Amino acid sequence: MANYKFLEEFAPRYAKRFIEKMLNKAFQTLDVAIRKIRLLDLNEQLRKLQYAREMLERRLHKITLSISETERSIEERRKRMVKIKVE
Repeated sequence: MANYKFLEEFAPRYAKRFIEKMLNKAFQTLDVAIRKIRLLDLNEQLRKLQYAREMLERRLHKITLSISETERSIEERRKRMVKIKVE
């Protein structure tokens, strides 16, 4: 009977510790998974932002080229106007 009482007291403590360890491991795994998901979300957002940046840089380059062409065109017209006035 004494052995049974010992097992009765020991088993719940052992089971409780085992369950606590398993829960701790499960929560640690869950925390790691959540961090990885957040990192994946951040990586996806970063990719989207990089793509948007590249598009904006291309647009800026096109606008800069357009401004340069317009300035050249204006300068050429001024030169023509000066030639016409001189003649």
